[in-house]
Amino acid sequence: MESYDLIILVIASPGLLYDYFRQVWSQYDKTNSHIKVFYVYGSFLNTLDSDQVDITSTENIKVQESSLISNVKESLKPGVLIKTLDALEYIDKHYDYKLLLRTNLSSFFIFDITYKYIQRLPDRMLYEGVLLRRKTGPYASGAGFFLSRDLVKLLIENRIEVEQNADTISDDRLIGAFLKTKNIKVRTSRHRYDICDHRDDNIIDTILDRIRIKEHFYHIRFKCKYEEDRNRVDRYGMSKALKLFYSMNVD
Repeated sequence: MESYDLIILVIASPGLLYDYFRQVWSQYDKTNSHIKVFYVYGSFLNTLDSDQVDITSTENIKVQESSLISNVKESLKPGVLIKTLDALEYIDKHYDYKLLLRTNLSSFFIFDITYKYIQRLPDRMLYEGVLLRRKTGPYASGAGFFLSRDLVKLLIENRIEVEQNADTISDDRLIGAFLKTKNIKVRTSRHRYDICDHRDDNIIDTILDRIRIKEHFYHIRFKCKYEEDRNRVDRYGMSKALKLFYSMNVD
């Protein structure tokens, strides 16, 4: 059984911009031998030729290289939660690992800093991410949260309870609400930088340069709030980050 310090599950879906993000991720996802990355898709990929898909012993997941393909139909609700839980079941059965990170394609990670950071994290009872608050209580943003293996198992063992209201409530809120019932509090992470308010290339360049110099943030999120500019702005930011932190370009 392969063993890693960190397994990253990247919530993915098809689309012009997200396909580009996947290209960026694919350039650096194997640059740290202690970190393993999987991309988690819904059932749109189930039309792949069965000869090209390795069907594992886990009923709800098919595997094609680094893609985990859930049987659930691609959707925000309940799709993201269901395919997350399906992927957790597959990972926990087939890999040995210390921590798991659930994130999405619009995120960019600096693996050297990420790896250094996880060395000081506990390997039990860990639920950590950018803190969000709702009436139901605090929870970690779905753009990136850590789970220790014992909590992954807890979610798997109680997935029927976790999935309640999945048609109407977001996956990250449901995971946080369930863990709250088990008296597990979310730890706050302040190591993510969201580049959402800017669409000027020069400003993005300046922000990324500061992140590189400071070496505090391991997670950068590209999700421009100006929808009409998002394709251009987020592509630019992602490609710039890839070049700056990994000296790579998109093929």
